[in-house]
Amino acid sequence: MYVKCDSVLKSEPVQLYIDTEIEPAGAKSIVSVLVKAWAESPFTRPNEIVTTLNIEYTVVYITDAGVQTLKDHKSESVRIPFGGVKEDWFTFVRPVVVGSEYVGTEKLKIRVMPELNGYAIVPSGFDTANAEGLEVKREDVTVFSAIPVPNTEIVFSGGAALDTSISEIIASQSTINIDSVSTATDLIHISGTVNTYVQYLKDGKIMGGVINSRFDEEVLAKGMTEEAVAVAFAEPQGEVTSLKDGEVTTEGVISVTGFAYIPEKYSVVTDAYSLTKELDLQFGEAEIKENICVAADKSKFFGSVREDRFAPSCIAALAAPSISALNYSGMKPVKTEGIVGAQLIAEDGNGEPMGIQAEIPFRMESYPSDECPGAISVYAGISDYAARLRQGGTIELSGEIAVCVLSESTAAIRYLSSFEEAADKELSDPPVVTLYIAGKGETLFDVAKALNADAERLKELNPELGDDISEGDKIIYYEN
Repeated sequence: MYVKCDSVLKSEPVQLYIDTEIEPAGAKSIVSVLVKAWAESPFTRPNEIVTTLNIEYTVVYITDAGVQTLKDHKSESVRIPFGGVKEDWFTFVRPVVVGSEYVGTEKLKIRVMPELNGYAIVPSGFDTANAEGLEVKREDVTVFSAIPVPNTEIVFSGGAALDTSISEIIASQSTINIDSVSTATDLIHISGTVNTYVQYLKDGKIMGGVINSRFDEEVLAKGMTEEAVAVAFAEPQGEVTSLKDGEVTTEGVISVTGFAYIPEKYSVVTDAYSLTKELDLQFGEAEIKENICVAADKSKFFGSVREDRFAPSCIAALAAPSISALNYSGMKPVKTEGIVGAQLIAEDGNGEPMGIQAEIPFRMESYPSDECPGAISVYAGISDYAARLRQGGTIELSGEIAVCVLSESTAAIRYLSSFEEAADKELSDPPVVTLYIAGKGETLFDVAKALNADAERLKELNPELGDDISEGDKIIYYEN
């Protein structure tokens, strides 16, 4: 019997700098630079993952003619060191932009700091001996084995009447919040919300709003079961935002990937003997994942940005927020902390738009159930984000962070890997009746092995006994 124990490994995060230069013609000042990153399907080499990292730039700037936008794109091949990974393993990469900065106007230099995390499904398992004809001791175990969630594209769309006086859409950025993931036979059901942050012109001024688009999709995933525990990642691959009759609509594509753990029950032989043969037994040891669970939680965050130059008017626009510097510790509770970062556009006292980078630290605690012991991994995203201007040049920022805690428990198991028959047993004439008194920790199998007897025969002769016996139990044995 082959016991499948495939698991998920995560690479060490790779952080790098991506530099580019863009020339927004006639730029007098730069209002903001919006950055989006995504990774294409990777290919795997020994000890590394290779992917193409895509960076999309949207520059909002001021010229003599007013507010202008310019889009640019850059692709770069990236290698992620991943010790032990092999060419035929399933892998995927998740990029996160942890920061960006820029300098200059007509020769605009932009530096983006992405962090890339690689994931791999590691094929593993072990073969147990075919112990047919032997008296055996078994241990029933449930092993959680990983399978990939195949990369799938989901189309989303939504719309809202943000403002009846919009003259032009400048830019848009989307974030995705997964609300629920459930499994069925060969299917994963995933639902959530796409929050698209839209910047537009109204009366020559930059304004903004948010369009919330729901998605609810079934993803084909061969081998999935109802009892599986799935972790899905959804990343926006791009959106197109348009304006018609005052209605702002957005549509785009979400890329979904991830992994799931499938539980399977096995009866593993952990010891054996023969009634007639001396045996040479070989044992192996393996580590299995025996308990996997996911806990979800949400927490509010709040912060502020103060700038004396702010005009006493409403916030102009928000860009899509992100989470950087995520750290977690503990288990009861899981303590998570990090930084929410986003760009704001507000007006100064002269009515000119200005870009502000907001960074808000957050801390939260999650309380997984007692069924979730063991090592953990934490994944976090922003499910809501808003801003408001207060008197005195202060912008208050608030929102909600969604956290997914994956808990993995492991156990070591000793199993019979092979055996050889060494010789015939030298059996003496047995006594008419044997009385055996069970010792501490002994099982019925241990007693049967000590007596060179059939365990079923012991049950027949001692009907009051079960598979579990206690120290001091008296067990009678005699042959037919």
